[in-house]
Amino acid sequence: CSYDATCDPDDDDDGVADGVDNCPDVPNADQANADGDAEGNACDSDDDNDGVPDTNDMAPLNPRICEDSDSDTCDDCSKNPTSSASATPWPVYVPDPYNDGVDIDSDGLCTAGDPDNDNDGILDGPDTSNDDPDICGDSDFDTCDDCSIGTDNYGPMSDSTPNNDGADFDGDGLCDAGDNDDDNDGYTDDVDCNDLDENINPGTAEVCGDGVDNDCSGAIDDLDFDQDGHLDLACGGDDCNDGDDSIYPGAAEVCNNEDDDCDAGTADGSGETWYMQVTTCGNGACAAAGNFICQSGVKTDTCSAGTGAADDATCDGVDDDCDGSTDEDYVSDTSCFLLGACAASNAGSTCDAGVETVCQTGTPVAETCDNVDNNCDGTTDEGLTQPTSCGVGVCSGNAGQETCAAGVWGGDTCDPFAGSSAETCDNADNDCDGTVDEGLTQATANQDGLCSGNTETCAAGSYIPDGSNYVPVAETCDNADNDCDGTVDEGLTQPTSCGVGVCSGNAGIETCAAGVWGGDTCDPFAGSSSEVCEGSIDEDCDGTVDNGCNGECVYLETQACGSDIGVCQKGTQTCNEFGIWGTCVDEVVPSAELCDGLDNDCDSSTDEDFGNLGNSCSDGVGECYAAGNYVCTSNQLGTECNAVAGTPGTEVCDGLDNDCDGTSDEDYANLGNSCSAGVGECEVAGSYVCTGDNQGTECNAVPGTPGTEVCDNKDNDCDGSIDEGLFQPTTCGVGICASNSGQETCSAGVWSGDTCDAFAG
Repeated sequence: CSYDATCDPDDDDDGVADGVDNCPDVPNADQANADGDAEGNACDSDDDNDGVPDTNDMAPLNPRICEDSDSDTCDDCSKNPTSSASATPWPVYVPDPYNDGVDIDSDGLCTAGDPDNDNDGILDGPDTSNDDPDICGDSDFDTCDDCSIGTDNYGPMSDSTPNNDGADFDGDGLCDAGDNDDDNDGYTDDVDCNDLDENINPGTAEVCGDGVDNDCSGAIDDLDFDQDGHLDLACGGDDCNDGDDSIYPGAAEVCNNEDDDCDAGTADGSGETWYMQVTTCGNGACAAAGNFICQSGVKTDTCSAGTGAADDATCDGVDDDCDGSTDEDYVSDTSCFLLGACAASNAGSTCDAGVETVCQTGTPVAETCDNVDNNCDGTTDEGLTQPTSCGVGVCSGNAGQETCAAGVWGGDTCDPFAGSSAETCDNADNDCDGTVDEGLTQATANQDGLCSGNTETCAAGSYIPDGSNYVPVAETCDNADNDCDGTVDEGLTQPTSCGVGVCSGNAGIETCAAGVWGGDTCDPFAGSSSEVCEGSIDEDCDGTVDNGCNGECVYLETQACGSDIGVCQKGTQTCNEFGIWGTCVDEVVPSAELCDGLDNDCDSSTDEDFGNLGNSCSDGVGECYAAGNYVCTSNQLGTECNAVAGTPGTEVCDGLDNDCDGTSDEDYANLGNSCSAGVGECEVAGSYVCTGDNQGTECNAVPGTPGTEVCDNKDNDCDGSIDEGLFQPTTCGVGICASNSGQETCSAGVWSGDTCDAFAG
């Protein structure tokens, strides 16, 4: 199973379904839950919900008892601020003070709730000392308990110490039996020769003549208490102070307002030169000299230090403010600091042993295009331009300039097409595209007949007919203008012969029209005569000798003869005296078919020899194009297109072939070429299109809107410079130098050149 809960409804197999089990992953069939929260005891880390994990809780199921941090069996939750429960509010229960604090007698009852804290058998109320098992009851109220001599019994923890039993002579709270200084004179019984008299002890001056060893020296009325070799005055000696071994006759007098030499005076050298000492005071500029003099036992220094300056900022090797340090307030001068390339050499002035070095920085140089602030003015590559040239052909040598930005020359203003024009056939690169006379093709002057569509291409300044063009040849009878003179099958004739009988060998001429020979002028009957019945000659040229000699007609009888189809008209034949039909007279005979709308050859078809008659045709190209139809020529021998081409105009930029040379807008070489407008982030790509007045081209790109310059290595404000003039304040330093300020400059999208001096000040 990929998901346990889907497959096993009781993950811990305790008989309680996961959906209602308060510990679904820990077996707990009894579902015990001491604190009534969402987790059973088996998986609850704080069963009594008192804020102390069970592992630290003295009583994990009792919310009144939490944690025993000092291991004295009493929990410390109410009193110990380090308890883990101290930061967690008690959820329901009020803390029980009987379970807080310490257990002095370790009887399992905490002191706050123990009626006999020291477990000495005397309850805390009557007990002289509730927390000391050796002190129980004071029946006579002398601060000494009377447990060993009275009726009170010692508790199980007492040791029956007699120090706390009996009387207290000196009332110091210590019973005499256990008091090592019964008279409380500061001297213990083992050195005090009379511990019941506080006036007799080793520290008391001997009183001569009282018969008592007052100083516990072991001798009564001894004469030299301070053991300075001079007897006490009271005992007949000359020691004016037998309690001070530094005072005796002949001792050196010192400035203490005491009679050190026991001469009955305290002369201590006041004003005497033998006591004066030279003194010094003050630091640095405040230093002064004086003397120690003694006045009324007080040694006084006459030295008075001068008043120091407010600070020690002057580099002079002198402690001007008299604080024991020299020149410590000196502030380094950074006023000379420069930016850019000079920043690396920036060094503030220094003060060393009173000698000041001046502020130093690098030396600015002329700005160069290297993405470095060479002239140290805070701007990189500013104002750097250089001339450029561009163009080929007639545009060669066009001038412009480019600008430096981020160490790179760019934004070249040189227009390689300035001065360009439409390419013309002159062996020059007029459109400045690097190729001479390219793409110049025009129709040849002769566009008649089969030469229609012939073109010529410019090469080296001259138009040369294309090799695939039709070359005029002699006209042939094929309904085509073979010699390209504008006329089809013109002037084409050929001799013919006809006739039989005496007419045999008659000569004529036929003419070509629309590719068909016709209009034969040969007369098959020229020279014919009436048939003579002599038996051998066909005089009437009808192909039959002596026809009619058998009397085919009646003399002077007439009949129609010939054809009346088309332009032909029948004639009349008259029967001669020989009974033979005579010559057909007044007959209109067939002739060569002409292009005239008539059936000249009397074959029931009109102009059938001119196959393209009426077909569509055209003349001219571009705006000169005209449509028409093939019509008969004026000499009726052929056909011609009646379309008349328009007059060529001046080429303008409008997508049309205005000058009718077969090419549109050829005078605008950059039409359709890529272009752009704007610089930096405002640069937008476009292409050259015709201007509104159709007289030239223009780039259809519209530059974007300049933004605010930011530090990203881009020309956001579209002025041709990248990240120019961008500064931001900086802070640095620690201690008294904290919050020192400076600035850093943006270059190539990176903030750098921080001028903040962390040690200035």
